[in-house]
Amino acid sequence: MSVEPQTIAQTVEAATAAGPIEAFGLNVKIFFAQLVNFLLVLVVLWRFVYRPVVAMLEAREEKIKKSVEHAEEIERKLKETERAREEALAQTRLEATRLIEEAQAKAEEKQQEVLAKTRKEAEKIVYASRAHIAEEREKMFADVRGEVAGLVVAAAEKILASSVDKKRSEAMTEEVMKEAGL
Repeated sequence: MSVEPQTIAQTVEAATAAGPIEAFGLNVKIFFAQLVNFLLVLVVLWRFVYRPVVAMLEAREEKIKKSVEHAEEIERKLKETERAREEALAQTRLEATRLIEEAQAKAEEKQQEVLAKTRKEAEKIVYASRAHIAEEREKMFADVRGEVAGLVVAAAEKILASSVDKKRSEAMTEEVMKEAGL
């Protein structure tokens, strides 16, 4: 492909005659028309697309920010609730421990009261038993004295064979028993 020198010369002449813009093959009228169209499309896009999209993105960003703040608030409240629950549990444990200690003290006190009451009752029973035993002993000694006295009188009567009267014999028997400590 060879280009004629004449064609090259004509092209160079046309380029120098048209000016620098036309040298690049630009038509000024079409260029300005396209520039106006571009600016119109830019304004329409700016007004009806870009601003609503930006507004939607800002609203979404605000919504996300509020959601994050809300989540942080919920987490803070959860921590406070957990702390309050732990404090309540600790307080309940202390109260339960105190109640158990009080119950144990009352049980110990009641046990001591029952023990003291039982001791008193046992002492009363022992005292009553001792008194009863002493009474029975005295009664037994009285019976033994009577029997011994009867035996002594009977023995003395047999020994003396009716020479001593009965009243004198009983007096002697009592005297002998007193001397013997019966």
